[in-house]
Amino acid sequence: ELDVILKRVFREINRLDNAVEKLHVLASPKKLTFNLHSISEVVEDSLFFIQKPLQSRKIRLIKRLKKGLNPIMMDRDAIQQVVINVMINAMNSMRKGGDLTVETALFESTDVLEPEIMWHNSDFYRNSRPELKKDVPSYVAIVVADEGIGIPQTVGPKIFEAFFSTFRGGTGLGLYISARIIEQHHGMIGVRSQKGKGSVFYILLPDRKE
Repeated sequence: ELDVILKRVFREINRLDNAVEKLHVLASPKKLTFNLHSISEVVEDSLFFIQKPLQSRKIRLIKRLKKGLNPIMMDRDAIQQVVINVMINAMNSMRKGGDLTVETALFESTDVLEPEIMWHNSDFYRNSRPELKKDVPSYVAIVVADEGIGIPQTVGPKIFEAFFSTFRGGTGLGLYISARIIEQHHGMIGVRSQKGKGSVFYILLPDRKE
């Protein structure tokens, strides 16, 4: 019984360490370094870090990474962190396994986006389609779709808030930090979900070279 207690104590210590580390990131966010990068290559490299968890959870990864997209300005490490955070969130929701799809695309208009997407921006609490910024002709997108437990409509608006987690043992900081990073890129992050029917995360970055 002592072994069981000690294991739980060490597990909680590790979880707290993780939370403190993420809090440090929040308290002193690093200055982003913007360079031109291919979004599909950045996503491909990000997927390398989650291969083992995918295999152990019986999750099939489906990649639809569009070739030929123009490189855009981004902080490569920060966007990789966002992709990994969203992927971990998706994996945690897929308790029974299933397909996890990652796609990159160019959206020349937000008209192609579903009105049900809940965006982390000024319109977040209203399910409204975001307006294209005048100085941004189009967006490069990362779309992550899972077959997980989904997010209830009442919970949806809270998932990008600090310390809110739908998973036992979660810190509630992964998606919050991701939203801050996307804001620093003048992009948008949102989710379309239904309880019991999975979720689709949308990460939109301005299609800019400057």
